[in-house]
Amino acid sequence: MIRLHPRLQDPDTIRRLAAVWQRRRSIRLAPLMAAEDAQRVHAALIEQSFSLYAPDPGSFRFQFWVHSFTPEDDALSPVLAAFGRWLLSDVVTLCAAITGQTLAAADDRKLLAALYSRGCYLDPHNDADGARRVAYVVGLTEDSWPASEGGHLEFLSVSRDAVTVIERRPPGWNTLDLFDVFERQPLHQVPPLLTERARRVFAGWFYGG
Repeated sequence: MIRLHPRLQDPDTIRRLAAVWQRRRSIRLAPLMAAEDAQRVHAALIEQSFSLYAPDPGSFRFQFWVHSFTPEDDALSPVLAAFGRWLLSDVVTLCAAITGQTLAAADDRKLLAALYSRGCYLDPHNDADGARRVAYVVGLTEDSWPASEGGHLEFLSVSRDAVTVIERRPPGWNTLDLFDVFERQPLHQVPPLLTERARRVFAGWFYGG
């Protein structure tokens, strides 16, 4: 069983977070899980095998390591199965309360764990496809490092004169980043990680329910 941090079970806290969301359409929650649950999920995650995920030449450019699964996978560890069920139920409910939207998990219930090691990156893009409502990133990165070493989540402003980083979020431990990809559709990126670090996240989208 995975549990929300007690702070996120407080109705007054949810109301304050919802007010921030209405102003910004983007937010970071920390901590997300009970502390011991975050440690258990992290320990289970680092035991999994990951495959390099990279595009064919000429397409949108990215490179990082992935482990994908559904909570119903027979071979999945009990901790990750519990985490997956929790993310696709309790966390969806939490995000709906904060955003004021009716949200649902993807129909295929697929979860994606990503590992960014040295040389990994995600080029500028937005996540809009007409169906996705809110993007999420669950951070399970133990270490911290300066933005000059890469690997931070960056939101961009684009004009004819320049592309400018307007917000930068460092890798987080036991965090949940949410941002609107239906109305706001922010351009964002993860610049190349230049040093021997490990950025670990679960990332995906919630859809209109």
